[in-house]
Amino acid sequence: MAATLIRILKKVEDMGEYYFVVHSEIRPYGPGTRRFVLGKHIELPEKKEVLPNGKITRTHGKQIYLNELPISALEFEEWLDNYIMNLEKRH
Repeated sequence: MAATLIRILKKVEDMGEYYFVVHSEIRPYGPGTRRFVLGKHIELPEKKEVLPNGKITRTHGKQIYLNELPISALEFEEWLDNYIMNLEKRH
């Protein structure tokens, strides 16, 4: 699973700053229980203010989720590859 996770994260990172992936394990924990959702920022979070302790607060931005339901790693990777191919065809 670690190799699949690393491949997925790399593919999403290569798509650019507007794309992100949400992933988590579901019960019962073990092989095949990690689920993935691809998201896209339609409005990036922006710096809002600097707090007295030096930390920066940000707006929430706006996001959409591109696959309706969380899917397993192998299904998600196949779905993601198809999504990327379709994205490249449009450009």
